[in-house]
Amino acid sequence: MRRVLRVIKYKVAAAEDGLPLGRFLQRRGYSQQMLTDLKKDGLAVEGLFHRLIDPVREGEKITVSVLPEQSGLRPNPLLKAEILYEDEDYLVFDKPADMLVHPCAKQFDDALGNYFAALYPDLLFRPLGRLDRNTTGAVLVAKHRLAAGLVKDVQKQYAAIAEGQLEQAQGQIELPLIRVGGKVIKQEVSEQGKYALTYYSVLRYLPAHTLVSLSLATGRTHQIRAHLAAIGHPLAGDTLYGGKTDLMTRSALHCSKIEFYQPIIQKMLKIEAPLPEDMQKIWQT
Repeated sequence: MRRVLRVIKYKVAAAEDGLPLGRFLQRRGYSQQMLTDLKKDGLAVEGLFHRLIDPVREGEKITVSVLPEQSGLRPNPLLKAEILYEDEDYLVFDKPADMLVHPCAKQFDDALGNYFAALYPDLLFRPLGRLDRNTTGAVLVAKHRLAAGLVKDVQKQYAAIAEGQLEQAQGQIELPLIRVGGKVIKQEVSEQGKYALTYYSVLRYLPAHTLVSLSLATGRTHQIRAHLAAIGHPLAGDTLYGGKTDLMTRSALHCSKIEFYQPIIQKMLKIEAPLPEDMQKIWQT
């Protein structure tokens, strides 16, 4: 008998009496692919096999079983990343600077995924979004395939230190971005680029910098970095986009908050990541 990693339970309400099992689960966010994957194993009604086309009845208990999966990444328990939140389905890491989310090749073991593999050898690493190597802060990870598929919307908020002083206390940057050719990934503003929209709000002015909060309406690579540079206010320490290193030796960008609806326990979650020490020192001056 195969070991079960997680059992998700549902109860059929009166208004759902007679629905096909597949439709019952679709109402809870299950995609057609997820249902197809569950047909062979991991799905039961009152402990018995049930086809997706068979009707469910009021009061019946539906169980969805999640089976273990091998990580595939080399585990590295020597790495360090604080866990800000964890339940049976998701966890949120506070990623430090100088750490990739995914290793750049199989032979490397210095990424957040390698630390995850050391903590959870029976789980695949499924980050729901990524941060650049030197961007710190909250990274949401699904602990199994159903958790990854059921989350529909993840809202993130960023804190940054931009060079110069932004003229408007709040606003938006709506400029299309395209990748520049070359070995190093870099974006620039171009009419041929993909639509990109960033919202910002000034938190505090410093003599030569601005402390700013940002959120993304689109998720382009390097979007915040490229957008701030395009309006003449690159991130402190972001040499790729014209930032200086007198204040920071890395890009001054931090994912400070993640908010999402946890569909399995049916709860809205808001997880905050405290500012890293290097940004705190500047923030508090």
